Amino acid sequence: MFYGWETATIRDANGLTPRDYYDRLKKVWSAETCAPASATA
Repeated sequence: MFYGWETATIRDANGLTPRDYYDRLKKVWSAETCAPASATA
């Protein structure tokens, strides 16, 4: 869960909230795709 989700109620032109985007993207995010290289060292 991301910080601030309780107040992330703004919607974009498609009607999606930041929480909606987070839920979609958390399925593809991983340490290999997002973490800085130094995080695994």
